Amino acid sequence: MKYFKFELKRISRNRKNKILFLIATLLLVALVVYSASLKSSNTPKSLEGYLNQSISMTSQSLKGIKGDKTAPKSVISDIETNLNLLNGQKTALEQKNVNHYYQIQLEINKLSLKNDQVNVADIKNENAYIRTVINRHLNFENYSGAQLHAFGITHEIFTPLIFSSLFCLVFMLMGGISFASDFESDSMKLYKTPTFNGKNIVLTTFITNFFIVGIWYLLAFLLYIISVGLLNGFGALNYPSGINGLLLVENWKIDGIYLLWGFLLIAFIIACGIYLSFLLKRSLLVIGSFAIIILGYNMIENQGFMQGLRKFLPMAYFDPVELLQKTSYLPAHALIIGLFYLFALSLVFIGLSIIHFRKLHFRKIK
Repeated sequence: MKYFKFELKRISRNRKNKILFLIATLLLVALVVYSASLKSSNTPKSLEGYLNQSISMTSQSLKGIKGDKTAPKSVISDIETNLNLLNGQKTALEQKNVNHYYQIQLEINKLSLKNDQVNVADIKNENAYIRTVINRHLNFENYSGAQLHAFGITHEIFTPLIFSSLFCLVFMLMGGISFASDFESDSMKLYKTPTFNGKNIVLTTFITNFFIVGIWYLLAFLLYIISVGLLNGFGALNYPSGINGLLLVENWKIDGIYLLWGFLLIAFIIACGIYLSFLLKRSLLVIGSFAIIILGYNMIENQGFMQGLRKFLPMAYFDPVELLQKTSYLPAHALIIGLFYLFALSLVFIGLSIIHFRKLHFRKIK
């Protein structure tokens, strides 16, 4: 506990760490401002552009088919019905009644399925989404995949940034290069004391860095939700996420999975950074090698030769929602496999770091 307190004070007082946490916090503030600014563009009126285009095209189609004497009356009737429904949607939007707009959309979709005019799977998914919102007695978001309220926008804007390559590097800078910095400043020579052994020092350094970065991450997650909620509204926890492949999964489940997975990702990055620090002994080399691995993977992950290899690489398991979407290159139960894989690798990195630490030679302090 004494070493934990000492390491906590040392890391929190470090000027570099203060600057990093400040920059990360400023990015969070900018993200809140951006999320709030979407309120002006994500309105019922923003739906009118596509709707007016649909009304215009349907009107022209109706005129054209009425001039064709061979056209079946049932087809003309269906087009007239569709036009009336579209005009009904326009009226609903003018009254800012998004709920009624989507209720009418069910009728339009029913007509489209009857005439086999569109992709059946997409229409059925949209129907399932609409019925789910209605059955849960919720108010509709303007767009299912571009939600405005806090519980929906969190997994659309906040978590994609937090789980991006940029923040992987930020987390490495925040908590993964402590030992590399100690090697550079010769502070490692002072660690050999009667009180602590290599195992205690490595574990305590890992726990301290994980604690500090984890606290920032938790506060950032909560502050984003609260800030956006106060500005845009919180929305409903059980609103469908609108995510491809997870369309009807509640927002709170998606946000909760992201929140918990973030701690696992932070632990993995810090453990990896500690191990790289013992191998490379220079913070710039640690950051550079980690950046090459992460950014290099992002550049080639979609190449054909990578599809059979991706499931063996830890970077493929960084995004939990991608694991739930059951992508073809991942094994079955990818979320559970990813959980154990990243956790096991973290333990391996810590274990190897302890071994490296014990092999180091320090001058004795009398």
